[in-house]
Amino acid sequence: MFGADIQFTENTDCQQRIIAVCSSHFTKTGTWPSRRDIVRETGKRYDSKMIDDTLKVMLSLEILNEEKPPQSGRGRPSMRYSVVS
Repeated sequence: MFGADIQFTENTDCQQRIIAVCSSHFTKTGTWPSRRDIVRETGKRYDSKMIDDTLKVMLSLEILNEEKPPQSGRGRPSMRYSVVS
């Protein structure tokens, strides 16, 4: 019984943290964050699997949009995550 409540609370907390990270990253840099930025800015509190699972849920619920930036420069462009208003 408590396991489900704890999991729900962690997922909700992770979702709120991801939204806060996306908004603050956009305010600071003028660009939406990549997955790497989100993982780095959430700190050690959440592991990569939880962040990936939460991003998938948020995309399916249309809380976030996934955007591919235009190719500019070398390397593979990373997906950017924007908050749906």
